[in-house]
Amino acid sequence: ANTIWAMRRFKFDCPYLIEAVSSRANRGMEDWTAQGISNLAHALAELGYFDQSLFEEIAKQAERISMEGNEQSVTNTLWAFA
Repeated sequence: ANTIWAMRRFKFDCPYLIEAVSSRANRGMEDWTAQGISNLAHALAELGYFDQSLFEEIAKQAERISMEGNEQSVTNTLWAFA
């Protein structure tokens, strides 16, 4: 998540790296923090990257994000889906 966030922050576009991180995230996010999931979703949306299965995996974590995350995490995740 931090890698993708940094890419967004510095406007660095590397589709291969995005795909590698997305592939890892698609295998499950149970061990990710709510903030990490939120940061990933927000950064991918900012980069204009959309992967249906990845965003479905993020959506599966929505309840946990709302319970464990702060207001910013919830807002960033919702924004990514808008």
